[in-house]
Amino acid sequence: MAPHGLEFAARLGNVRVILVSLGRRAARGVEWSLLPAMRARRMPVMAYSPLGQGELLRNRRLAAIASELGASAAQVALAWLLHKPHAIVIPKSSNAGHLRANRAAAELKLDATVMARLDAIFPPPSKPSSLAML
Repeated sequence: MAPHGLEFAARLGNVRVILVSLGRRAARGVEWSLLPAMRARRMPVMAYSPLGQGELLRNRRLAAIASELGASAAQVALAWLLHKPHAIVIPKSSNAGHLRANRAAAELKLDATVMARLDAIFPPPSKPSSLAML
């Protein structure tokens, strides 16, 4: 949805959240114009499949950061998304252990240095791009 489409939807008053895939490297295209437009309207973004269907978990640099923090790569990835303004993160799991680990990600504190390292691994867009689809 382009920002002008978001304007139209906001005027209708029936759009309260936009669902996007934020968990994949290619998925950061939403940050170019859609996320800023949503934030300006105090409209949250809901990240589905925030672990990129496991894609993020195979990243060695993410795993190294997780090891330094005493956390799993999944917890760091979820915490990273949770540190983003107006983000709702909905990881899917039917495994009780994964659910507990996902919940613990909400308590994980990432300082500015870690956030910058994550942005270097998974850089934000430098130009407009298509929104990722699963």
